[in-house]
Amino acid sequence: SPFKSAYIAAKHGIVGLTKTTALETAMTGASHIAMHPTLPQLYTTDEQACSVTAYAISPDDGILTELASVDTQPQDFPTGPPSRGAPSEIAVHPSGCCLFAS
Repeated sequence: SPFKSAYIAAKHGIVGLTKTTALETAMTGASHIAMHPTLPQLYTTDEQACSVTAYAISPDDGILTELASVDTQPQDFPTGPPSRGAPSEIAVHPSGCCLFAS
């Protein structure tokens, strides 16, 4: 069917980006990924680190560079099982103006 090659290329690109992100962010327990709609950036929720992290994506080689990381729980928040304060869902507004993590 027409345009199938574009779909397949895009799908493989997303699968590759997801696998690479999982490998590069394994230490923080990145569980969910959201792409910025216009900038070469992605955001992850990090369940083990209880944080949200922003990464720049290199246009040349796709390497991720951490831009910032924000804790999702207060300093005095109780830790330990069951995991509390760990984000699981993440989304970027279609305009790119704000990020939602829960």
